[in-house]
Amino acid sequence: MNKAKIIGWLFGLSVFIFSICIKPEATCNDGWKSPSIGRQGACSHHGGVDYNSEYPLIGLIVGFFLYFLLNVKEEKKFISQSESKLELNVETAINTGRKITFLYKKPKDKTYHLRTIKPIKFVKFQHTYGNNFTFCVNGICDLRKSERNFALKRMKDLKIV
Repeated sequence: MNKAKIIGWLFGLSVFIFSICIKPEATCNDGWKSPSIGRQGACSHHGGVDYNSEYPLIGLIVGFFLYFLLNVKEEKKFISQSESKLELNVETAINTGRKITFLYKKPKDKTYHLRTIKPIKFVKFQHTYGNNFTFCVNGICDLRKSERNFALKRMKDLKIV
């Protein structure tokens, strides 16, 4: 789970909990405004306490809105990073038919490995969970002698050969 999702969930949950705990005005079922809500027996002669269920619902809606808003900002941030010098160099190599070399680190590796590929196109992979994606370069790998995908965020020191 990425940082934006964690922050979105925590913020949304806190808004929801806040909306349950804080109600604008406590009332009895017959409309009587009571300062005693929360005490045992409050509103017993007025038909009980009127639990305003719309406030937690509003809190839940606002919480989910903030969660999605934070994730859209994170996605836009990722898109702007993908439009960096790295992407421009890869696009230049695709247009001129040249190879690129770069250091690449798989998610479970501890070190970077030198890779050389002939880039073909950019691809965007949707993540299994959530609404995020990974921007990749598709190309023919010299090491594996086959078509592979390489995530831009795991590349560094890219050079056009």
